[in-house]
Formats: sequence, C-alpha cells, structure tokens
Amino acid sequence: MDEKIALVGKWRAEAIHKIDEERNQLLSIFDNIREPVFVASMDTHHILYANNAIKELFGAKVGDICYEALQGEDSPCDFCSNKYLQEVGDEHVWEFKNKRSGRWYKCMDRAIRWTDGKMVKMQLAVDITKIKEETINMESSLNTLQTAIHMITRAI
Repeated sequence: MDEKIALVGKWRAEAIHKIDEERNQLLSIFDNIREPVFVASMDTHHILYANNAIKELFGAKVGDICYEALQGEDSPCDFCSNKYLQEVGDEHVWEFKNKRSGRWYKCMDRAIRWTDGKMVKMQLAVDITKIKEETINMESSLNTLQTAIHMITRAI
C-alpha cells in the first residue's frame, strides 16, 4: 500500500511539474510578443494578464483597471469593445488612437474562457501609427490636388 501511495505521489509531482513547465512556456511566448497583449475582466475591467509590452508602454499590471491604466480615464471607455464580445470566440477588430501614448493601434479583441470559467476579453494591439500618419498625409495631399484641379478646370 505504501508503494502505491508513493507512486501516486510521484505521478502527481510529475504532472504538476509538467503543467508548470507548459504554463511557463506559454507565458514566455506572450511576454515576448512586442505588441501589447492583455486580458481583462469584462464586468470589472480588472487586468488579469499583461505582457511585457503593456507593462513597458503603460506601466499596467495585473489588478489594474484597464481604462485607468491604458487610457487614463476614470470610467469605462465609450469605445470599449465588450459590447461586441457576447460569446467565447467572438472577435472585434478596430483602430483607435490611444489617449495616453498618442499612438494609433489596430486592436484585435477576442472573447475567451478564463481559468475560472468566466468569459473575458483578450486584446492584441498592433502599432499602426506610421501607416496611419502616412495615410492622413496622402489624403491631405490628394485633397489639395483635387482642389487645385477643380480651380484650374473652373478657370478654363
């Protein structure tokens, strides 16, 4: 009987070690993604996970309120994507200019199941500032050109 107990204890220890190892691998992957990634409760807005990019760019950490830490707001953002995430697997892709950093991001939000069984929001944000600024400059140049063409054709 003692041998069985020892064997079960050994299997349990090996299983726990394997789970810890897989968890650390997964965290290593997410922590080393250069783009900001976070997971937040959809009802309380508490950050449940923040990768290194979120920590470095915004100083956000687990337990912070997302709208305070990421946007500098004192209430939920009017553009919060939670309303689009009704079921696990729902996704909402959108662009916005972050109020704190002044940078443009393409955000990919997805409803996922968290470890406690609750549905939460995971967001991956890609900095598109350079592309957005170039697009704005091109649109401005195009408007100037169209105005000049219109004026020239009216003069003729």
